[in-house]
Amino acid sequence: DLGAALTRVADQAQSGVVSQEDIKALTAEKQDFEQRMADTREPSLVQAELMKSTTGAGLTLRELSPIGPSGRSPKEGDAPAYPRYRILVSGTYQQIAEFTVGCTRQRLPVRVRAFAMRLSAGESGEDTGHLLADITVEAFRPTDEAQKDRNDI
Repeated sequence: DLGAALTRVADQAQSGVVSQEDIKALTAEKQDFEQRMADTREPSLVQAELMKSTTGAGLTLRELSPIGPSGRSPKEGDAPAYPRYRILVSGTYQQIAEFTVGCTRQRLPVRVRAFAMRLSAGESGEDTGHLLADITVEAFRPTDEAQKDRNDI
């Protein structure tokens, strides 16, 4: 009985011990997460990630611009709780759908806040077979910084 009890205790102790490989993987994952959190504070990096996502989905990027909290271009001292961007893209329905779903899965995730789509016409008015999507996305900002911005408004 004593031998069986000691074996059970040894098995339980071994299952609770984390291996060196697990520690290294967790440390690398933590560092990546912290770097992504820091990168969300840089609008240029968020915009670069959005540009990468549009080309990755096969879309033609027509416009990417920051917008203020009321939908207008940001002014001096205008600090929304979460940064928003207007993205104007053209492509097929499938490409646009792939992009909007991918927004939450990119390295610096954003969420879609507004979406409008219409047929895209060429310069002479002919049907291009593509759609034009006007998408507003909201970037993530760490809670402490977002709360500070809300208090400043």
